[in-house]
Amino acid sequence: MQGALRARYRIFVHPVAALRGALYHWTSELSDLYYRIDTRKDGQEKPRGDYAAYDPVEPKYLRWAFRELRRVADFRDFTFVDFGSGKGRALAWAAAHGFREVVGVEMAEPLHLAAVANLGKMRMAKCQAAASVCMDAREFTLPARQSVLFFYNPFRGAIMEKVLSNIEDSLRANPRAMFLVYLNPVMHESFMQRQGMKLIRVGDWCNLYTWEHRALAAAS
Repeated sequence: MQGALRARYRIFVHPVAALRGALYHWTSELSDLYYRIDTRKDGQEKPRGDYAAYDPVEPKYLRWAFRELRRVADFRDFTFVDFGSGKGRALAWAAAHGFREVVGVEMAEPLHLAAVANLGKMRMAKCQAAASVCMDAREFTLPARQSVLFFYNPFRGAIMEKVLSNIEDSLRANPRAMFLVYLNPVMHESFMQRQGMKLIRVGDWCNLYTWEHRALAAAS
C-alpha cells in the first residue's frame, strides 16, 4: 500500500522525475530483453568506500559511447575493457558491436557470476572472445593491444589513481592506441593531469578521451 502511495505521489507531485524514472526502467528492460541478459539491480546495492554501488549503465549513454567511438576506432582491432563491469550490460553491447575481445573487471563475486551467466546467453556476440574476471581493478593487467577502456564511475580516489597509473605504465611499456570512455566523470581533473591524456568528445554526463602514447614517450 505504501509503495502505491509513493508511486502516486511521484506521478502527481514530481511528474518529470516520474517520467524519467519510467523511461530509464523501460529502456533498460528492453535493452536486456534484446540482448537476452539480466542486469537488474536487486535493491541491496550500497557504495563501499571509494567503490560505487552497482548501477547498470543506461542504454542512452552506451549509444552515445559507441557512436562516438566508431568515429575514431575500428572495433575489430580493439579490445574493450570495462572496469567495474557489474552484471555485464556494457560487455554485451560491446560484444554485439564487434570488438575483437571484450573483458569485464569486477571485484564483487555475485556481480561477476551474473556477468558470466549473461555472457553465456547473450545475443549477437560478434567478438572473438568475451569474459569477466573477478579481481581488484588495481591488480588487472591490460591486454597488450589497442584498447577501449570503459568506466561508469566504478571507483574514485586512490583506487582510480592506481588504475590510471597502471594504464600509464602499460602504455609506456607497449605504446598503442588507447581510448577511454568515462561516464559520470567525477575524476575528470585527475584524468587531465595525466601526461598525454586528451579530451576529444564531451556528451551529456559522458567524456571520451584518448591517451596519446607519443606524448608519454616524449616525456620519458
